[in-house]
Amino acid sequence: MCLNNYLKIPHHLFFDYMEDVEKVTKNTISDGGVLALLYFDVHGTSEDVVKNIATGFVQKLIKEKDVVYAYGEIDVPIKDNEMYSTSLEVKVLTKNFMALAAICSAYSPFSIEILKPDRFNFTIDQIHDILIFLSSSSLQFKKFILEKISTKEEIESYKRSLQNKAKVGERLLKKKEK
Repeated sequence: MCLNNYLKIPHHLFFDYMEDVEKVTKNTISDGGVLALLYFDVHGTSEDVVKNIATGFVQKLIKEKDVVYAYGEIDVPIKDNEMYSTSLEVKVLTKNFMALAAICSAYSPFSIEILKPDRFNFTIDQIHDILIFLSSSSLQFKKFILEKISTKEEIESYKRSLQNKAKVGERLLKKKEK
């Protein structure tokens, strides 16, 4: 789906709209935003199902925190046995790198290409936030997997371990505040 078809903008207004998009993009990037292409695979039982899933997915991305805009292009679905599959390319503009990282963590694109800016300058606090976010995401994923494959005894042991980690974390935060 091309941008104009996806947004359903009348042709005579499309170019004005694109000028506004370019202005918003430039301003957002100058304020710390990130423009990226994200690639996802989409599967369904028919071409229409695949297109609807992809369209719904882009609509969901638009509503994510700190997303300025997102639009997608769907490749022609291919049929293999009874399943249709395609790729979805989503151009997304976020207000900051953390928003992009959160999207990537939540939705797992199979490829990512940052278009703008070509360099990042992070403060130490921003780097700490990014690393803590990545660590937390990894921990949540591990927890989910362990709860699915572990025995009740192993889960209880893991929960005690998490409680101990929380206590250690509280101590570290108190030290940092002093």
